[in-house]
Amino acid sequence: QSRLIELTKAISTELQLDQLLEKIVLVATDILHADRSTLFLYDARTNELWSRIAQGIGTSEIRIPCDLGIAGASFTRNETINIPDPYQDKRFNPEVDRKTGYRTRNILCMPIVSKDGRPLGVMQVLNKCRGPFNDEDESRLRAFAAQASVALENARLFEEVQNERNYNEGILRSLTNAVVTLDADGLVIKVNEAAQRILHVKAEDLVDKPISQTLGPLNP
Repeated sequence: QSRLIELTKAISTELQLDQLLEKIVLVATDILHADRSTLFLYDARTNELWSRIAQGIGTSEIRIPCDLGIAGASFTRNETINIPDPYQDKRFNPEVDRKTGYRTRNILCMPIVSKDGRPLGVMQVLNKCRGPFNDEDESRLRAFAAQASVALENARLFEEVQNERNYNEGILRSLTNAVVTLDADGLVIKVNEAAQRILHVKAEDLVDKPISQTLGPLNP
C-alpha cells in the first residue's frame, strides 16, 4: 500500500503528457509485479484506442478500433477483464505474439474513466511474474487507475493550454502591427516582435514596467 501511494505521488506532479504516460505504464507494471503494460487512450475523433507508450513494442504509436480485442472489450463495456489464459479467449489475437516473439500468459485489462464518468482509455497489464492476476491485483490497479485518470486530465488540460498559447504566440509573431498587452495598472505584460521594432525597444525593457515610461504620460 505504501509503495502504491509513493508511486501515485510520482505521477500526480507530471504535466507533460508523454512523460506521464510513460510513468503510468511503469508504475502499473511495478505494483502488479508484471512483465509489461500498455496504456491506451481514447481518441473520440477517430473512435480508436491509441498508445505511444507500450513496453516491449518497437513501434512509435499503436492505433486500434475502440472495440477490438480484449482492450477494446474492456473499454466499450467499461468492465475489468482478467484472463488467466488468453489463448483460450476468442477476443485475443495470437498473431501479435507470433510477430513479436512474445508469449502472453495472462492479461488484466481495466478501463480508465474521468471523475464525471467519461471514458478516457484502458490499462492493459501482461504476464504477472507468479501465476495469474487475482482480486488483490484488480483492487490495486483500480485504485491506481482512479489516480491516473486525474493526472491524465490535468496533463491534457495543460497540453491544451500550451497548444493555445503556442497558437497565439504564432499569431502575434506573424502580425506586422504592434501589439502591447497591459494589465489593469498599466504595466506591460507582453509585446510582440512588431511592437519592439516600431517602438525601437527590446521586450525586456518594456515588460513589467509602466507603459508611460515608453510612451510618456501625455503622448497621444
